[in-house]
Amino acid sequence: MVLVHHLTSVDGEIAFDLDPDVVGTAVGRLYLREGATVDHAAVLARAATYRAALFEERVAGAAVTVRPRLIDTDSETLARLRAEVEPLTEAGRFALADEPASVARGVVAAMQAWFRTLDGRRVVVHGFDDLGAEIARLVVERGGILAGVSNASGAVASGSGLDPVVVDAARADHGDLFVTQLGLELHRSDEALDLAVDAIVVGGDVGALDREIAERVGAAVVVPSSDAPYAETGLDTLRRRGVVALPDMATTAGPALEAMAPRGLTAAEKAGRADRLIAERIEGARASKVDPFRYAATLAETFLTTWLPADQLPDGPAVLTTPSMP
Repeated sequence: MVLVHHLTSVDGEIAFDLDPDVVGTAVGRLYLREGATVDHAAVLARAATYRAALFEERVAGAAVTVRPRLIDTDSETLARLRAEVEPLTEAGRFALADEPASVARGVVAAMQAWFRTLDGRRVVVHGFDDLGAEIARLVVERGGILAGVSNASGAVASGSGLDPVVVDAARADHGDLFVTQLGLELHRSDEALDLAVDAIVVGGDVGALDREIAERVGAAVVVPSSDAPYAETGLDTLRRRGVVALPDMATTAGPALEAMAPRGLTAAEKAGRADRLIAERIEGARASKVDPFRYAATLAETFLTTWLPADQLPDGPAVLTTPSMP
């Protein structure tokens, strides 16, 4: 049912999960991704619909996927894109959401809600970038242990825990090679998946968490830090193995919830409200003793039936059913 508007000023497309002519303005995020396809755009648009519906917001999902060109800077790409989508915005069909970087708080709020407390919980951050660094800082600040980190250059782990300040300082000094500068045995990046810890924070592209990755996860709980990271095969494998898969529609909802907060709230109040709402959804799944991804999807789908015409209802949550992005 996805509607696709192919862009001409950049190599990309806008995917509408629902028909904006029927349900009103669609709101979407921008994803600059090499190798992104229309299928990935469709999954990301669906993720936006379910994320809003989980928190009872009547918002249709969309996604802009752009494959950057080496000859262009990001600012040049964005300038052309914004000029092209302006008529769609003025016509009330599409709004591009520029959101604050509050994903980390939502990820940690969801993790804390599932465990009730992060005290003593051992957490691996698989993909230690700016977002990963902030997640690591919050985990330790709330009593957790940073058991390991990884990036494209490798992975390191520590039984006594890593200091996120030290790790991030090394990253500032050495870039992606920081994992080689911590005085710890260096492992392949993917070996971070094997660590037997309480939780692993996993980002990555659409559908990156597939069967192969899911078979290796040694953590008790997977906590997504990116939109639509699950492949259908990955979710099925995690369930078969008894690994909890927290729903990305909750864990990454911080920016959207802050953007949709009632007017008049301070920035701190918006952040607190977002954390509380995310925690409530995760606590609801835990209290119900049901699969948290299915729990969140059911809540979202139930809400969608209250305002969408029957012929516009989505046919399932945002999981990739085709091979993941390269």
